[in-house]
Formats: sequence, structure tokens, C-alpha cells
Amino acid sequence: MEGIETQAPSEKQLYADAVLIGSKNKDAVWYDKTLPGVPEDAREVLENYSHVPPNEVDAHVLAIRDKAWEIYPWPCVGKFKFIHLSLCKMPSYASMVEGLKKGARYLDIGFCLGQDVRKLIADGAPGDNIYGIELNGPFIDLGYDLFRDRETLKAQLMQGDALDASEDSVFAKLAGTVDYIHLGFIMHVFDLEQQQLLLENCLRALKPEAGALIVGDAVGDVEGVLSPANGFWHSEDTFKKLWKGISEKTGQRYDCRATLGRSFGVPGFERAQQLTFEVEILGHE
Repeated sequence: MEGIETQAPSEKQLYADAVLIGSKNKDAVWYDKTLPGVPEDAREVLENYSHVPPNEVDAHVLAIRDKAWEIYPWPCVGKFKFIHLSLCKMPSYASMVEGLKKGARYLDIGFCLGQDVRKLIADGAPGDNIYGIELNGPFIDLGYDLFRDRETLKAQLMQGDALDASEDSVFAKLAGTVDYIHLGFIMHVFDLEQQQLLLENCLRALKPEAGALIVGDAVGDVEGVLSPANGFWHSEDTFKKLWKGISEKTGQRYDCRATLGRSFGVPGFERAQQLTFEVEILGHE
């Protein structure tokens, strides 16, 4: 993409184990054979929202993880990241919950098992205004099993492709009506051209007015590199350049807040860091 240098990882063995992504081989470095623990915020949702007895939480999560691994063995599945709540740690989370209570709309793209959706509802957001799309349809079904809300969840969770720009897409159906969009650890699986399409889809659904937000996390790298799986892992600088290009194309001004944080602690992936971002519409030029 114009303005962003795309370089391959500079170390020969950098991210070498990524060739195993997609394999159900449990020797992958991102497959935890035992549950390292359920975070307190996720445990609270499972106990108080899903009504899983406290002494059954660990076994319940482990059983769901093993089913998810057989559906698609993403690293986030092997490392139990689907019970690590990320949206609630965003600076704008509290204001998003309040906005939803007042009628705002929320769209979660690539929501995995829907953990952040359930946290929103547990915190008082009405499910009627919450939408989600997930490419792997069986993950949606498994999310109902994890949170035990198949008969009660009002959020509209649908199978869909984040890169679908057709008139039948979720983005077209929600065009110009969404206040908040969450991209939870999906951007890094796409190359730069696909990321551009993804963000154009997001902007299609988002209200074209000041205050609308796109928030999320992704795998990042201090240099901004092509990943072995042909995605692009942004640095703070390359992510901001991406949005600068979108601003020039759309005529919209954006406040792009992006920071690289903690390492993921996976052997062989030491350079990979969590990129956290909030992009807010400021208005037209």
C-alpha cells in the first residue's frame, strides 16, 4: 500500500512456527495442554451471567476450548484467549456502554465465541442494539454453549465475511447506523489491501459523524512486518499511516490512537506485541 513499507521479518527463524497455523497438531507452541487459569473478569461473567457453578468453570472452559480447537485451531484458541476480555479494557469502554444504554449500536467483527459481547450485556448494554459477524459459523454455536444463553441472548450474531463488500453484506444492511465497531484480534490475519477493504467496510457501516469509534487489538511488530501467513503486523507508525491514507481518500478526519504494549509470551514470537487502537471520527475536512 502506498506510503507503507512492507518488509519481511528480518530474522531467519522469526515466527518460524507460524507454518503450523491451521494444523490441529497439539505440539504447537500456542496450544496449552492445561488451563493456566480463568481471568477474574471472565470468571465473573461465566458465574454471574452464564450461571456456571464456580467449581465447574475451569472444566467447562477446557471442554469448550477442545471443541473449538477441532473447529479451527487458531493460536487464540490454543492459548485460551477467547476468555480474555479485551473490549472492557479500552479507554472508551465505559462511554460505549452508556451510549448503548441510550440507543447506540455496536458491531463486533470476528468475535470468535462472543466473549466481549457477553461482557457488554453483563455490564448493562441492551442486546437489541448489538450485532456481530464471525466467519466460522460453528464458533457462534459454541459461544452459546460457553455462555449458556442460546435461548436468552438478544444480540444478533451472524456468520459473515469481514471482507464482503456486496450489497447483501452486513455492512450494507447496517450502512450508516453503527456507533461503535470492535475489531478484536483479526486485522493481523489480513494483508494491507485486505485491511483497507476491511476498514472501508467498517466505515460503510459506521455513522459518518463525530464521535463514532472503531476500536480493537491486533498482533503488532515494532517495525511493521509481513507475517509468515501473509498478513501484515503493524507498528504504531504504519497503523497511523494506514489511517492517514484513508483520511485522504474519504475526506474524513480521524483521531488515531494506537500503542504497542505487552509481548504475547509465546516462544518464537518474542517480537510480536499487542497493538491496541481507538480510531474516532472527528468530522470532514
